[in-house]
Amino acid sequence: MKHQILVLEDDPDIRRGIVIELNNTQRYDVIQTECLGDALLSIQQNLPSVAIVDIMMSGDDNAGLTFIKTLQEKNLLHKIAVIILSAKNSADDILNALAQGAIDYLTKPYDPEILINRVQRATTLISQKNVENKTPELKSRKNIVESMTLALSYWELTTGRSKLHFADESKLWSIYVDKKGTCSTKTLDKYLQLSTLPKKPKINNVQRSIQFALDHCDEHKSSHENVRKKLITAHADIQSNNTH
Repeated sequence: MKHQILVLEDDPDIRRGIVIELNNTQRYDVIQTECLGDALLSIQQNLPSVAIVDIMMSGDDNAGLTFIKTLQEKNLLHKIAVIILSAKNSADDILNALAQGAIDYLTKPYDPEILINRVQRATTLISQKNVENKTPELKSRKNIVESMTLALSYWELTTGRSKLHFADESKLWSIYVDKKGTCSTKTLDKYLQLSTLPKKPKINNVQRSIQFALDHCDEHKSSHENVRKKLITAHADIQSNNTH
């Protein structure tokens, strides 16, 4: 059964390009909408797995964020993976969208191959979320992955440094160097996907990683407040889940 993808984009040329790229994969059923109202009406009729959403629409500079907020109010955000595709490319814009509930953020002009890769990753995430009879252990593991992903994204966008710098400066994750001298963060990477998360995660490293990210952000910057609150809550939840 094909995953359904909703495209919310008011620029007809960009919308057409996205639809063509998705259809070329022959993996998805695509629904295209050009305004917030049509998109919200569409999800009442057919619930998509993924929504590719622009933030700014004609007459509404925050339509994409309103879409996310509406999903949250209807308790649907855990069922639909939202990927933001926007010309707004500041760190504050990206962090705010992720904090609101988007799982990914791509800036325009976009690379079609990267977009398809992100959509595929999003459908995998939704499939994992929809596994029946979720256990408390699975929910805890999902929380670890989501928290680590947000913490790393927050730190990268706030500091401008890479994942390698995060591993090196935090002193929490090993850096591997292959024969060609290429560096990688294999252990850290395992904590960014549910399918690769170790059976016995290093909870202390996870908590310290979240704290490291919090320590490197500007707590007085209002645009970072939502992300900061989300990370603080995640830190407390992980600690609570692993002290029982």
